Amino acid sequence: MYDYDGDMKFFQDQLARKGISKEMLDMDQYCGLTRRELQGIVDGARRRLTIKTDFSEYKGCYLDVGRYVADGSLAVTAMNRTDGVIARLTVCLDDNELRGDEAYIDVNNCPWAVQLLLDAGIAEQTGHVKHSGYVGYPSMKFNMEKLNACREV
Repeated sequence: MYDYDGDMKFFQDQLARKGISKEMLDMDQYCGLTRRELQGIVDGARRRLTIKTDFSEYKGCYLDVGRYVADGSLAVTAMNRTDGVIARLTVCLDDNELRGDEAYIDVNNCPWAVQLLLDAGIAEQTGHVKHSGYVGYPSMKFNMEKLNACREV
């Protein structure tokens, strides 16, 4: 095996697509490794979030991603190793019209969730809102690559 002698931009660009900036993980610090070793670092890289609520600030957060049984929409839960479950960011409104990369955000219990997802580049607003009771829940379209980069390994 030979040391990789190419430009680290190739690997840094892969991290950027996951939402991991050079400030978060600088591939230049791994000069001297082989291409396979460098790719292993990129493949294993996971993004951690800081979540600020009215009650606390949670660091080192990751997202657990599943599907709701009723309609198959994304079920996204914020967690960390210290506190466990922090919040379920999505809500199931039994809407079979949602695409596979869309979900309604639980703004009733997590009023900060939309801004968190926008700021992290994990999801974008669709402009659609579904009402349940007195609450209007916005739907968001998730960037699956960035969402998966925030999952726990």
